[in-house]
Amino acid sequence: MLGDAAMAAPTKTYPELKFGEDMQTSRGFCWATNDTNYVYTGHQGIWKGEPVSKSPGWRPYEHTPPSLWYCCESGYTLPLGESYRRCCTSHTWIAEALSARLMGAMELWDHSDFFGYCDRWMTDTHFYSLAIIAIKEARGWDFSADWQRQGKSWDDITNNMWKAYRNVSTAKTFRNKLTSTLSGQTILYNMRGQVIGKTIISNLHLHMLGQYLSRTLQLPCGIYLCKSRGKSVWVIVRKPFSTTTMLKFN
Repeated sequence: MLGDAAMAAPTKTYPELKFGEDMQTSRGFCWATNDTNYVYTGHQGIWKGEPVSKSPGWRPYEHTPPSLWYCCESGYTLPLGESYRRCCTSHTWIAEALSARLMGAMELWDHSDFFGYCDRWMTDTHFYSLAIIAIKEARGWDFSADWQRQGKSWDDITNNMWKAYRNVSTAKTFRNKLTSTLSGQTILYNMRGQVIGKTIISNLHLHMLGQYLSRTLQLPCGIYLCKSRGKSVWVIVRKPFSTTTMLKFN
């Protein structure tokens, strides 16, 4: 897909195409840090510089203190924007942000505020602990549950990948970090770069690879690097025997 100029830059090819990751992240004043920062721009975000929704609970809010936040939309007992920021949206973005970094695709993504916001979310600093306290003191809303706190994604594999590879600058560096110069056979690595198997899979189609690795090598669910005949492919093995490409290097 990234080899196709139109698909590699979809928002330029289709100017009216909208992505939540871009619409819901921006850079501006942030009440939690009391300075310019990367902010969440509400449940529906902004489009062409203007809030998408006319409903006050769905619009940008992080530029104002909690005392001014609108609450509540019908059926809610907490502010909609902050609730979704903490329960759902931010958690889900971390894996894709890291993948784009490692693929060297941030420039193609063409919205640096998204990556800045993900960095902010994964930073669990004293500022953000104080913010939880300040919200509760101002309005009585409690966002102190472990799953509502910054500094982590939903799943351990993403958290571990972020910790290990967030500061790896490019896909080439990433590849060199985990692959060896062995050739003539297929080498299977785990995420620590350790060789865990050698087999012949070069004649298999990619969509069959997960099934083969799961059934033949009895691998648990996880992400593995397969290298054969000078090509490297990242695959995610999920049972029952499905596979998804994560990264591919030629």
